Amino acid sequence: MNFKVNIYSLGTGFTDDSGIYHKGNKDNATFIKTIDADLQDYDSVLLYKEYHYTEEVSNRMFCNYDENINYKNLLKVGDSRYIVKKIITWDDDFMEVMLFEDI
Repeated sequence: MNFKVNIYSLGTGFTDDSGIYHKGNKDNATFIKTIDADLQDYDSVLLYKEYHYTEEVSNRMFCNYDENINYKNLLKVGDSRYIVKKIITWDDDFMEVMLFEDI
């Protein structure tokens, strides 16, 4: 594992008056914990080729299974911020997380 990854919760979203759901705010995310992970460059073409998913991704992360990692998270590595796009769990103790760099 070659990176320290900080996990943040985006908090609860809300539904506006028009019935449109909005995710929690990235700028006011709450720190949860730091984990060790292997972060690699990745792209949507490889994701489709390997798993047949059509998400826009820029990286993938391998780590031990952690229930704190979910679709309501923002992950930070140094100054880079990532949104969780897809989670693939292996044998209930390891996970591969597809990420999109939030610029």
